[in-house]
Amino acid sequence: MLGYIAVVLAQLTDTATVITLDPFIVSVLAGTIIPVITGVVTKLEAASGVKAIVALVLSAVVGILTPIVNQGGTFDWKIALLSFAAAFATNLTTYLGMWKAIGQPYPPLAKATENFGFGSVPPRL
Repeated sequence: MLGYIAVVLAQLTDTATVITLDPFIVSVLAGTIIPVITGVVTKLEAASGVKAIVALVLSAVVGILTPIVNQGGTFDWKIALLSFAAAFATNLTTYLGMWKAIGQPYPPLAKATENFGFGSVPPRL
């Protein structure tokens, strides 16, 4: 039995498995976690404009990095624009359709880091 496992492991290590993901799929997957990242890097009670700008910047980073990583270092502005649009649309859909719809406008991780990050807390009256 151990000999069989060793042969299978040797075959697995001899062949290189390359997984290629479509840039659109990568952008959609990244867009689903952008609300969580936004919640972590901004204060819990920061202004919604600050959170929107952070989400927009994160979507732009995804849009720029996705074609560069996918095409081996070359940049294609068409793929970058589509990646940005996919990440931003998925980000908004995830936030509005999931987090806000279930009555929890902030991901649980954002509550754990409520005093960490960007944005000033509005004064309480």
